Amino acid sequence: MFDKLKDIILEYVDIDPEAITESANLRSDFNLNSLDIINLAVAIEDELGVAVSDRKMASFYTLGEVADYLESAAAKKQA
Repeated sequence: MFDKLKDIILEYVDIDPEAITESANLRSDFNLNSLDIINLAVAIEDELGVAVSDRKMASFYTLGEVADYLESAAAKKQA
């Protein structure tokens, strides 16, 4: 899931792929503002088929938190 999320980030953020780690901060490391984070949530839903509410997405600080949530949501969806 993290690799797919990394690919999505690379589509929206001009950043060195090596900088995309689970501990990377969405706001300070990727310079995303609140609108960027909402757009990222939409892209995640489009690409992965996992819905992430705007409010939930805004509560995440690191990319690892997003990946963990997506893995959990995908597992629930398959159950």
